[in-house]
Amino acid sequence: MGEPATLSASGAGGEVLRRECRRAEERIPRRLRRRTALRSARRTARHRHRHRHRRSSMDLRILPLAFTMMVGPQIMSAIIFVTAPRAVRASLAFLAGIALATTAGVAIMRGVAALLGKAVDTGHPSDKGSAGHIIQYVLIGLLVFAAAKNWVGRETAEPPKWLKSLMTAGPRKAFTVGVLLILLMPSDLVVLLTVGIHLQQHHANLGEALAFIGLTVLIAALPLLARLLFGRRAERAMPVVREWMNTHSWLISIIACGVFIALILSEG
Repeated sequence: MGEPATLSASGAGGEVLRRECRRAEERIPRRLRRRTALRSARRTARHRHRHRHRRSSMDLRILPLAFTMMVGPQIMSAIIFVTAPRAVRASLAFLAGIALATTAGVAIMRGVAALLGKAVDTGHPSDKGSAGHIIQYVLIGLLVFAAAKNWVGRETAEPPKWLKSLMTAGPRKAFTVGVLLILLMPSDLVVLLTVGIHLQQHHANLGEALAFIGLTVLIAALPLLARLLFGRRAERAMPVVREWMNTHSWLISIIACGVFIALILSEG
């Protein structure tokens, strides 16, 4: 009678041991899964951090190009519209044209850069011999030539004659001028192409250029903001500023070329 009882107790103990072993085996994969999930979450967090850092770095590099977008006839047009009879309406229409053209221009040049990237690899921003950098070096050469040309012709330099016709422009013409100044001015097309190449090299979309677009519109709006904030004083100052810019258009162009060259070189 004692022997079967011993066997029964031994069997029960073995069953308990097997259950504990199974539980231990089940717990091990769970721990491994938790560790794997934790490592994956950490890798994702690091990737997002690098992406945010890359995006902010990219924004800081292309943002200053907004200043070169508006130097020259662009800001001169904004000042003229502020001194026009229907200043506020004309200026707002002008800003709408600037915003639309800049957004469309960035989108178009981003597409051009993508097509160029398929035909010729624009390369990584850190690769000095990449096609993207070669294009930038060509732009530097063209800008140096343009600056030298402005310097040589400074004695006979005059602002475009069409600027005088803006004094009586209405909102419709102001909007058209805003669009055409961005999409037809060679200097602005060069800036937009540079932004497009930059977005392509960083695999960024149009949304990451919104800060650049917004700053471009803000700079164009400075004369209107000055008039709204300072009233009569701004109205008296604007014609003086306009005349100075008319007589020193060559200097403004050289400064714009120099700033653009410095920005391109700073990316290297």
